[in-house]
Amino acid sequence: MHLGKHSFVKTVHPVLDVTIDSIKCPSLRFTLELAANFRGVALSISDGRIAGAGAGDGDVGLQLKYGEVTLLDKETRKVPFPARIDFKAPGLLIARTPETKTQGSR
Repeated sequence: MHLGKHSFVKTVHPVLDVTIDSIKCPSLRFTLELAANFRGVALSISDGRIAGAGAGDGDVGLQLKYGEVTLLDKETRKVPFPARIDFKAPGLLIARTPETKTQGSR
């Protein structure tokens, strides 16, 4: 289970100016879109207990377009962030509130 999810998209428009000999060709304007997703703390839950917590993971996508034509569309795999804490067995008990006890007994 992940606690917190954050995403952002950044779009830039790089321009390529081409000159052949002394002739200046029309500029080529591209659209480069970078999308990143970050998922915060990842909890490991087993038998109603929190067994451990990790720093989450993230992935990035990239799209390069010229006008309406997509030239490149790439996505990374989800990459786990390195921090992790494992709690001493059997883990931390997840307490049930009176409200969740009522919901679970239906």
